[in-house]
Amino acid sequence: AGGSTTFVVTFTPSASGTRNANISIVNNDSDENPYDFALQGTGIAPITNNECIGATTLTVNPTTTCTTSTSGTTVSATQSQVGCAGTADDDVWYQFTATTTRHIITVTPTTLSDAVFQVFSGTCFGLTSIACTNATTGAAVETTTLTGLTIGSTYFVRVYSSANVTGKGTF
Repeated sequence: AGGSTTFVVTFTPSASGTRNANISIVNNDSDENPYDFALQGTGIAPITNNECIGATTLTVNPTTTCTTSTSGTTVSATQSQVGCAGTADDDVWYQFTATTTRHIITVTPTTLSDAVFQVFSGTCFGLTSIACTNATTGAAVETTTLTGLTIGSTYFVRVYSSANVTGKGTF
């Protein structure tokens, strides 16, 4: 009588949405057998581009007019390396292949706050930073023009919110 047990329930969702579970613990207490617990959690689908190696491929527009864009989110992302500005605790990765020596990169926040993006040359196992853009605050657009690119080479773009812990969102 009077005993206690501690247990941990781990929630690792594989998809977005509400998930429910019941835990039933059989015991020898005739008044309270079994102990039943109802659990509920909200899952957020894992981000596949949370690390450089899983970078999402961007579509390169054929002219300087942006006709195709890629949406993204930093919600549930984690830090892969130290940021070039601010705190990169929610960085996500993209890649593109240069089709000209000059490309314009733009990040337009929707719910992401104080966007930062960094562009790298090289491979995921040997990155060289070639640009760090953090010229605005709040929901303002961040943009930069990259020059001197090598046609046919792959470049990596890392996007995150400058804020520590807060600021995660969509763009």
